[in-house]
Amino acid sequence: MDEFYKEPLSKGAVKYYEKVRDLIQYCNYDQSYDGSEVIWLWGQQAELGEVLADNKVPDKYIDEVASHMSCNGCGCEDFDRYSTIGLIDLIDKEVQDKIEKANKKYKKHIEKLLEYINSYPSLALNNPVAKAIHKEISNSKVPECTIENVTVYRCRMPEGNKTFSFKEIHAPEVGISNAGRYNHFGQSVLYVSSYPETAVTEVSGESKGDIKIWMQKYTIKKIGKILDLTSDWEGFLKLSTIFTAIINNRILEQTSPGNTSTWKPEYLFTIFISDCAKSCGYNGIKYPAIKGVGENYVFFDPLNKEIVPAEPPPTHRFQIQS
Repeated sequence: MDEFYKEPLSKGAVKYYEKVRDLIQYCNYDQSYDGSEVIWLWGQQAELGEVLADNKVPDKYIDEVASHMSCNGCGCEDFDRYSTIGLIDLIDKEVQDKIEKANKKYKKHIEKLLEYINSYPSLALNNPVAKAIHKEISNSKVPECTIENVTVYRCRMPEGNKTFSFKEIHAPEVGISNAGRYNHFGQSVLYVSSYPETAVTEVSGESKGDIKIWMQKYTIKKIGKILDLTSDWEGFLKLSTIFTAIINNRILEQTSPGNTSTWKPEYLFTIFISDCAKSCGYNGIKYPAIKGVGENYVFFDPLNKEIVPAEPPPTHRFQIQS
């Protein structure tokens, strides 16, 4: 007989197995080892039999149910009632519950808001969800941060043999810019990235291989009251319910298939967020990079004296992977 063969679950055990089948998030094989000793790193450590009992599996079915379970982490299927397993961490469970609650309450309403803004961008505040977003920003219920002694980068693609000055790489003057993720047509704001490679990808478009590019490096001495729209996993616990739904569903990171059209409906919602932030006294927004790693920043006052060019804009060569 195949040593991996398992008798099918009895009729009485099936309903209990269906209830607990996904409980094992980690097992010994997912952990670190010091020689033969397991160093438990992942998951809330527990004994499988006790977990099954806590989930109302009758004792007469525990051995049977345990033998049919598998680890969601590594796929291991070698378990009995005495096996040590890892349950979902309490923080992970709390975050998952919050995301589920946020999606249930707001996801469909946010989708309707996006449709409404696409049709009536100047009337966004007629929408109740838009009103709620504006209220949360005005009441400082969204995380904010201070940018201090941070190096950031901004790039521009070359134009023949032209030598660009700092002014030409810096934010365009009022009336010149196209609509951006956080600005209307003609508004002068400064977009920068936390990594040079990300700054490159923001302007290089479909360019691949070895490219030459103009890059300006800045030091942000200290600018406070920055709306922080970035969040790591545990950071969801600090967000309001509505912003949990917005950030988890990557509403702020929408992109369009092409860049040839001047119509950028994917920017309408983020521009609305920007308008809310500016009207409530924020100096800028920190948001996740769409085309690279790290974060991007938009500063509403490009002439802020705390934004200091670190050196004249040199040209750099970058290898962009295809």
